[in-house]
Amino acid sequence: MGFYRGDDGKVRTERRAAARARIDSPAFLRLPTSDRHGRMSDISEGGARLKMPDPPQKGTSAFLCWGTHEHFCKVIWATEEACGISFDRPIPVALIEELSGQAIETGGPVANPGKIPLGRKRSRPLVTS
Repeated sequence: MGFYRGDDGKVRTERRAAARARIDSPAFLRLPTSDRHGRMSDISEGGARLKMPDPPQKGTSAFLCWGTHEHFCKVIWATEEACGISFDRPIPVALIEELSGQAIETGGPVANPGKIPLGRKRSRPLVTS
């Protein structure tokens, strides 16, 4: 059964730079030709997920609008019923907290993969506890 992806025992790491807040808020994408209405299901400083009947294609630029807020974004993935967007500039954590009604923990800076030398051993031993 090649199409079935069960638990293979591998640990999955989080690839997102910022934690996402789960929400359920009406929102729409303002495109040059039309508006696409849907619901925002999660949001972070860097992006959001929208559920809508006919999402725009990957690579489409738009404004994400909800309430009195409007932020420039780009669609980075799309399925038949949802899409993920990336903000042009990070939005303030206070705005996410206002929308979600919960405090958001901000972590430290994310490692820059371009500065990690490949094929070299660590300069110091890995500390495990």
